[in-house]
Amino acid sequence: MEILASCARSRSKRKSSRTFPTCFTPSPTARLVERLANHFGDGKVFLGNSGAEANEAAIKLARRWGNGRFEILTTLGSFHGRTLATVTATGQERYHQGFQPLMPGFRTVPFDDLAALDRGRRDETVGVMIEPIQGEGGVVVPRTDYLKRVRDWCDRKQAPADIGRSGKPEWVAPGNFSRSNTPASSPTS
Repeated sequence: MEILASCARSRSKRKSSRTFPTCFTPSPTARLVERLANHFGDGKVFLGNSGAEANEAAIKLARRWGNGRFEILTTLGSFHGRTLATVTATGQERYHQGFQPLMPGFRTVPFDDLAALDRGRRDETVGVMIEPIQGEGGVVVPRTDYLKRVRDWCDRKQAPADIGRSGKPEWVAPGNFSRSNTPASSPTS
């Protein structure tokens, strides 16, 4: 019981997620949480166990703070995870089989096509979820300027963009992070 009480006291003093028991983690994790909390956003950090869990958190945050907007634009060929929301966000029909009806609030548009993104946007669109390099069915790399153009589009439309998975810090929410964090990629067309 003393350990749990100590954990509760320790957790209340740290800037980490309430769901992540930081007092039971190694000190490098605690240092990472502290660095992230001090550097980004409002000092809150969420550490997840998987990409699906991270994507679920991003979906929830976008909807929670979307002022009534709820729709997430995703792209064909994408893979976002195996939870019901992330399967719905995944732009591949084979992952949808057996899980119908899928969750409402996701619209899929062609990858590497900014005009399609613009056509897919509605008044209820709250954000965009894109893999900068798609890994399912081969390695699909967009044109060099695509991610920057998506970032600019999101700024104009006031839609947050969750862009990640290349091993670089490119989550680029408006007003929070540098636009120069998009990964370097080679053109495919």
